[in-house]
Amino acid sequence: MMQFPSKAIDDRAITPVIAVVLLLGITVTLVGVMWVAFSNITPPKERPVFIGCDVHMYGRNWSVTVVEVEPRPSTHEVSIVIVDENGNVSLKPPPLSDFPEFHDSWPNGTLNPGDYMWFSADTYPMGDTLMLINEYQTMYSRMLWG
Repeated sequence: MMQFPSKAIDDRAITPVIAVVLLLGITVTLVGVMWVAFSNITPPKERPVFIGCDVHMYGRNWSVTVVEVEPRPSTHEVSIVIVDENGNVSLKPPPLSDFPEFHDSWPNGTLNPGDYMWFSADTYPMGDTLMLINEYQTMYSRMLWG
């Protein structure tokens, strides 16, 4: 029987090449995951707004008066939300400028100390939560309580 000469295959160079390809693949994958994770972390577009309010029940109505606000946001950017005790939104968020019971004491389009609003205690009873929000944050939150 005739024997053919066999070619010897040198396997010594294949293992390091596979290792380098795997390391590069893992590195590129980790960099991609980190980029996606950290690219969504952006600073807020605005300075946080602080609002202080005085909330009282007068007769069958809640009265909310702004006593402090810094900086002064536009009444188009601030919305009022009322959430009931079960977490259901009972007042969808209209901007203050569109809320009929909002009274701008300085009609300049910004929220100022002295601005006030009122709404029915029959519709929004004790235990509901009043929030003033904008696109980025909750600026004020308080449970309605006599």
